[in-house]
Amino acid sequence: MSQNILIDKVTKMYDDFKAVDNISLEIQPGEFFTLLGPSGCGKTTLLRMIAGFNDINEGEIYLGDQLINDVPAYKRNIGMVFQNYAIFPHLSVWENVAYGLKARKIPKPEIEERVKEAMETTKIEMHAQKQPSQLSGGQQQRVALARAIVIRPQLLLMDEPLSNLDAKLRIEMRTSIRNLQKELGITTVYVTHDQEEALAISDRIAVMNFGVIEQVGTPYELYTKPRTQFVAGFLGTNTFVEGEIRDGVAYMLNKYPVPAKVSKDYSGQVIIAARPEKSRFASLNDESCISGVIKSQTFLGDFINYEVLLENDQILQINEYLSDDTVVPRGEGTNVRIRFEGVNVFTPDGREALA
Repeated sequence: MSQNILIDKVTKMYDDFKAVDNISLEIQPGEFFTLLGPSGCGKTTLLRMIAGFNDINEGEIYLGDQLINDVPAYKRNIGMVFQNYAIFPHLSVWENVAYGLKARKIPKPEIEERVKEAMETTKIEMHAQKQPSQLSGGQQQRVALARAIVIRPQLLLMDEPLSNLDAKLRIEMRTSIRNLQKELGITTVYVTHDQEEALAISDRIAVMNFGVIEQVGTPYELYTKPRTQFVAGFLGTNTFVEGEIRDGVAYMLNKYPVPAKVSKDYSGQVIIAARPEKSRFASLNDESCISGVIKSQTFLGDFINYEVLLENDQILQINEYLSDDTVVPRGEGTNVRIRFEGVNVFTPDGREALA
């Protein structure tokens, strides 16, 4: 049965370096929860603390009602899928999947039944007698997944499991993992640095940076209402332009009003974040819009990404979706209109959202 996880004020030190800094989280039973952040932010360290591979300097971790700080990794009913798969090259697929059950001294008839079930669930039953060297990367990943779920864990941990696959296969595998997790109802903690992957598969995401959690929320909440400039920049694409708030109105470059509802009593300099998919070219006669010059354009299939050089030499990006064959040439002057839902405003240090 799936369990919740409670992480209470957990810290991990390496000499004087805090890899994980006083983190608290609660993950619900059956939830697909992702730890997202750049390399070195502490996400894998935290995952390994949950697994029992890294000790805990401060704080407590509970699996259900059980405090697991001092429970050895092999006594935690946790399935783990590693970045490099970690399947045994000298064992067949069947033997790899059965390994954890044999270690737990499960009766042979039950091993047969559970291995068959796990391989059918992960769609590798036709490869049962093959060696890992005979499998593709995606097939090896399915073996690792089958081996993790065959023990019927209370918790499934996955550390960058798709990073070694090509782009198309990553998309296929992430969909398979998401569907399988929902089918089995296993509480899952997933580590990745790929923000698109995190948005696609997660119930909730914790965005980490320098050992702390910047924000926790659903993919939609994090994308549309980031609480810090780091979250706004890490999830999707944002361009950041200097601005000012006067009398409750935000002005880009201190003179172009932008459609942002300022939520706090604040006046002074700010950072204005604009999503390129929420920005559009506007009439050159519209003085309320932001003016600039086309610096570059990049064809990306269903849209063209433009970089617009503003008068203060900062860059604003626009995604124009292809409805005709018109391409705005480099060097041409233009006006830009930003839609309300595409704007966020932050304090100058980027640590607090103001709109």
